[in-house]
Amino acid sequence: MTPSRRAGAVLLVTAIVAAALGGLAPAASADGYWLAGADGSIYAFGGAVDRGSLTGIALNQPVVCVASTPSGGGYWLVARDGGIFSFGDAAFLGSTGGIRLNQPIVGMSATPSGRGYWLVARDGGIFSFGDAGFFGSTGSIRLNAPILGMASTPTGGGYWLVARDGGIFSFGDAGFFGSTGSMRLNQPVAGVTATPSGRGYWLVAIDGGIFAFGDAVFAGSAAAQPLDRPVIGIAATASGNGYRMVASDGGVFTFGDASFSGSAARSASAGIVGLSPVGLPGSCGGSNTAGPLERLSLAQTLADVRAGTTGIAMGDATRGDVVGNPASHALMRSASIVKVLIGMALFARAEREGRGLNIDEQSDLQNMIRVSDNNAATRLWASLGGPAVISWVRGVTGVQETQPPAIGGQWGFTLTDAHDMAVILTSLAQARGINANDRNALLSEMRQVTPGQRWGISPAVLRSTPAVKNGWFPDTDAPVWRVHCTGVVDEGGRPNRWGIAVMTRYPIGLGMIYGEDTCQRVADLALAGDS
Repeated sequence: MTPSRRAGAVLLVTAIVAAALGGLAPAASADGYWLAGADGSIYAFGGAVDRGSLTGIALNQPVVCVASTPSGGGYWLVARDGGIFSFGDAAFLGSTGGIRLNQPIVGMSATPSGRGYWLVARDGGIFSFGDAGFFGSTGSIRLNAPILGMASTPTGGGYWLVARDGGIFSFGDAGFFGSTGSMRLNQPVAGVTATPSGRGYWLVAIDGGIFAFGDAVFAGSAAAQPLDRPVIGIAATASGNGYRMVASDGGVFTFGDASFSGSAARSASAGIVGLSPVGLPGSCGGSNTAGPLERLSLAQTLADVRAGTTGIAMGDATRGDVVGNPASHALMRSASIVKVLIGMALFARAEREGRGLNIDEQSDLQNMIRVSDNNAATRLWASLGGPAVISWVRGVTGVQETQPPAIGGQWGFTLTDAHDMAVILTSLAQARGINANDRNALLSEMRQVTPGQRWGISPAVLRSTPAVKNGWFPDTDAPVWRVHCTGVVDEGGRPNRWGIAVMTRYPIGLGMIYGEDTCQRVADLALAGDS
């Protein structure tokens, strides 16, 4: 769907019909808020009323922002291409849905009258509609970091743009009260919200750190606590004595006089991209902030407080880069994640022999991957020469640390680490060592792993079906649990973008579920909201 004035009119007509049939619910005065998902879903809490959503509609581009009308009786959703979708008493006043943009739209802010709005692009380009005035932009400026969001002044006579490094750009009657542009930040900035007076603002970083400027009051932060997902936005209360922040999984954190009315954590159908209190300015743009290194840093913060050792590594199949935490080089027994290597070697042998898999090979492959059948793995391992599988993988992918088991038949005692597994999974995604058709066939098997074995990476992925293979084994000789999750994950419409591996080793008394939880929480942080 390409948004247009006609599309906006349809939504407005829908609102008028609803009013004729009994009226829209009056704008709530209660302290409520909406969260918006990248798929256009809406989650209403407290006094917020669900006025409609884009759930089930095929969008050209994902939603990146939500903004309330001043009355609180409606809201706008804006997509990455600047398409506008109006609900309740929000009027459609124009969009960039039909314009070729230099950079995608990342944020939106409404005028005090509700009869206009601004859109801001990643390069700081400003698009004004209705009674929104144009007061300047950074579209022609070379930025140190991309723009991620905006906030308008209470008068509607100006606005602030905020960059990923916390740089602030003031236009119109917006005052400059400080920035983090010259500071060395632990994590990049994710959002901005202004004080009710317009004489200050807060910045929030993706780790929940808060930076207060002007008359903005510091009421607390989430920087000291491990987060399940990065923070993507912040919104002030009507008094200016508090604020809420929201994470990309829909988790809501409240400070000062901000009330908690609920969250979408673990229930959102897609990554959360925006927060908008009823009748007040909201915040969005942080969903575009965290890159792989920042996401990995957040995941490492969580891993550091988990018992035992947690290695994390991610490989970018587009660039070929692999990044990991220090523990990603900790060698561990592989358990069943080595079955991915067996599958790769099986397809490679068949290709060398100029044939497809025979019936028995196909059956064993399916059972080995989908239900983790150890007998099937043993047959294939033996037919491929056992440790020769590891030698082949080392030669094809270039990994150096993965070693065959000391006793040739014990494939589950193969030694590997998260970094090597990320390299191997990235090589699989790139079809190195096997052809593209065989790569797709193996990944298809991994996408059909039985539901009971899809813990870890799969629940962390919201917009696609990842190819996964997990491994688990209680070592009585240590004694420790070794619980690992691996997968190949799409991102933002790019298939097979990431190879990710999380490998854990911890005291056996904590049980297997502890490792499953670690895998999922780490994957939640490491993966982007649009995966």
